[in-house]
Amino acid sequence: MTTTNATNAAPQEVKRRVKTLSKDLENAAHRYYVLDDPTISDAEYDRLFAELSELEQQHPQLASSNSPTRRVGAPPRDDFKKLNHTTPMLSLDNAFSLAALREFDSSLKRHLGLPNEATIEYAAEPKVDGLSISLEYGDGKLRKAATRGDGKTGEDITDNARTIKSIPLILHKPVPGILEVRGEVFISKKDFREMNRARTAAGDSPFANPRNAAAGSMRQLDSAVTAKRPLSVVFYAVPENAQELRDDIPDNHQELLGWLAELGLPTMRAEKCGGLDALIAAVNDIAQRRDDFSFDIDGAVVKVADHQIQMELGTRQRAPRWALAFKLPAQQETTEVLGISIQIGRTGAATPVAELRPINVGGVMVSSATLHNAEELARKDVRVGDTVMVRRAGEVIPEVVSVVMEKRAVGSQPFDFPTACPECSSELLAEAGKVVRRCPAPQCPAKRLASISHFASRAAMNIDGLGDKVVRALLRAELVQDIGDLYNVSTQQWSDLRLVTDDREVRFGQRRAAKMQKALGDSRSAPLWRVLVGLGIRHVGSHVARVLADALHNIDDIIAADNAQLCAIRDIGDEVAASLVDFFDNPNNLVLITSLKGSGVFGENSPAPSDAASGSTPLMGKTVVITGKLQHYTRAELQDLIRRHGGRATSSVSKKTDFLIAGADAGSKLEKAKKLGITIVSEASLNEILDN
Repeated sequence: MTTTNATNAAPQEVKRRVKTLSKDLENAAHRYYVLDDPTISDAEYDRLFAELSELEQQHPQLASSNSPTRRVGAPPRDDFKKLNHTTPMLSLDNAFSLAALREFDSSLKRHLGLPNEATIEYAAEPKVDGLSISLEYGDGKLRKAATRGDGKTGEDITDNARTIKSIPLILHKPVPGILEVRGEVFISKKDFREMNRARTAAGDSPFANPRNAAAGSMRQLDSAVTAKRPLSVVFYAVPENAQELRDDIPDNHQELLGWLAELGLPTMRAEKCGGLDALIAAVNDIAQRRDDFSFDIDGAVVKVADHQIQMELGTRQRAPRWALAFKLPAQQETTEVLGISIQIGRTGAATPVAELRPINVGGVMVSSATLHNAEELARKDVRVGDTVMVRRAGEVIPEVVSVVMEKRAVGSQPFDFPTACPECSSELLAEAGKVVRRCPAPQCPAKRLASISHFASRAAMNIDGLGDKVVRALLRAELVQDIGDLYNVSTQQWSDLRLVTDDREVRFGQRRAAKMQKALGDSRSAPLWRVLVGLGIRHVGSHVARVLADALHNIDDIIAADNAQLCAIRDIGDEVAASLVDFFDNPNNLVLITSLKGSGVFGENSPAPSDAASGSTPLMGKTVVITGKLQHYTRAELQDLIRRHGGRATSSVSKKTDFLIAGADAGSKLEKAKKLGITIVSEASLNEILDN
């Protein structure tokens, strides 16, 4: 892009670009802050904002007073009463790299006149992805609540704030006079999932994401609607003017959070960081634990811990100098739908999949995303050529969240969901009361491919080298019909097998054939629970399979168990029991079991009753949570060890947790366990407990 000095006239293309960026950002801010219906992802907004900021720095004469870079949010909605903020609710500047974090530290030292080797004490805390609010208490009683609005004027949401159970209507300690506190309203991941399930069951449209749901809930004109939403809140600040007027407010950020908690205001732990290196370590820790938090975060907030230094550093037009938002890779992006295909799974489920223009989401290149089922596809009305929001969080399969309707092409047509299986042409059927359509044909090539690939997968039998490409070759050569046939393929047949790679055939070869035979031989000694997972029984994942194997010990007893016997086992409910009974009542499945037995899969190595079954282990019936970095186990190995000794490995700490296994750099789970008085053990002490 062509640039000029600030004193020179800006090129016409730069002027046009600044105008376009300003307009697009204004529209995006209005959709995000006012309508709670964003049309671009947060990451795209940040990129456009950064581009406009850079152009305005290069050409200051183009930076108008109404530029989005001079604004904090968006004007308050007309249908709400307005409330003025006594101290502006500013936004934060963003950093996207550790280099930017280092520059932040250097710039503060320059501003304060400190040498580069000086140490500034910081605080780092997760950046909750929610709706910013400000509360005002008078003599300890809640008087007002407002949204951020445009930073100077917000919307009066006092009645709605009163419905949030975690907001105290009266502070827990006497606080005379006026006290203003600021925080973030959000909906936890668990509550969001349950709320959307209930909405879908009631025939209502589910929310796109927790942030939009929280914002929309707080901006209801009827507070009775807000009261029904599972809203939570966390507080993290007292405005500067309030701190200056009160002697009882601590000067240090961590101490301030403790003081707010004493008042009954929910807070979040902030990591104390003595200098830049400690700050970088804290930010990295928050990034690594992103998926462990019970709520969505989009980064970390880093700030100077000392209030007096904050005051000395002051603020710019839209953001304080003393704080920064370190943004994590986006988990939501916008891209184009190039096509829609139907994939048939091992149970016959027909899943629509959006084929996408490849886009980097959360550090992973995504080229396809699930549309779940025909009903969901119709509800979202995703069409070929649409611009869509795509979300990927943690290890979750990418999904299409919503369509950006403003970008839909004129003349686009709704997707016509097929009535026949695309693989075998059998009619797709839907069970009564179910939305998923399935191919009923037992010999459907897609079902066979998915079934065999699942059996060989890492989650099931973990047969190294037996991926989709190899399974396709086996089916094409008619060497296998089901998973039982895998053990009957000879070494010579493996060697002669032809794989299709990059539109050309490649011979499997003797070396790979020998490795494959060894991998199959090793799988014969797989524990019973892995075989159960590999069979692909509906509702039977690794946890249920382990429970079954621990309770009944061999495949014959599992086959013989009736509904009542299965339901008597811990964690086995009616739906799982019915699925197991149906599976083993099917003669074809019993033939498959016999075939696997003949191949030695259910042989001498099937698990016998263990210490867990006899009740002789200290973990028997205990609930165990793992946190931190492990030295001697992988997380999966440790979870397996806990299960083998009769324990239950879960992911969140609660009053029902019996043990917390804490590795290095354990964070919030460790703190919560200490508060609840839960027994905390290290890897080494766990081994000692089990050895004894």
